Amino acid sequence: MTVRLIGYPPSVYTWAARMALMAKGVDFTEEPADPFDPAGKAALRAHQPFGFVPALYHGDICIYETAAILDYFDQAFDGPALTPNTALAKARQRQVLGSIDAHGYWPLVCQVYV
Repeated sequence: MTVRLIGYPPSVYTWAARMALMAKGVDFTEEPADPFDPAGKAALRAHQPFGFVPALYHGDICIYETAAILDYFDQAFDGPALTPNTALAKARQRQVLGSIDAHGYWPLVCQVYV
């Protein structure tokens, strides 16, 4: 089944999805989309209702939001586990990722990188 990743190449979220696919050894194609360009953001809404990246197609299935995509990869594809297998370790992983998403994205990406 075909795997297609739609994303903005420099995006940390697109990078996370790309790295997970590579870690799982999944063949995939990439389709660049620029959420900072008004036309690109409008086109992205066909795949993701908010016009953000990444979005993943696995055959006819479309999944968006990086955490959901990574969870899907972990269950849908063979290869090394992407998440810990104990409740506490998994909770700590979610805690760190949630903290970075909620509090680190703007200062690290928008103020430093961009």
